[in-house]
Amino acid sequence: MSRQEKLERLRAQFPDWDFRWHEVEPSWHAKRKVADYVDRSAVCTEVRGTDPSEVAVFLLYVVAIEPVEQPWRRGDHDTSAMASA
Repeated sequence: MSRQEKLERLRAQFPDWDFRWHEVEPSWHAKRKVADYVDRSAVCTEVRGTDPSEVAVFLLYVVAIEPVEQPWRRGDHDTSAMASA
C-alpha cells in the first residue's frame, strides 16, 4: 500500500483528525481538528508516530480515555436548576 493510500485510509477512518506525512522521523503526524474539541475538553490533540497502524490503534483508544461529556456542558442550557440541586 502506498503512502498516499495509507493517508487516505487514516483520513476516512478518523474524519476529526488531520493526517500528514513528513520526511523526518516520526513521519506520521495526526492533529485533531479544532472544531472537534473547541467546545469540550480533549485529552489528546496531536499524535506522532513512525508507523501509521500504531497511530490508528492509539487513536482508537483516545475515545476510551477522554472524559464523558456532561449533559449540562453541551451548549447554552440553563444550569440554574443544577445549581439548586
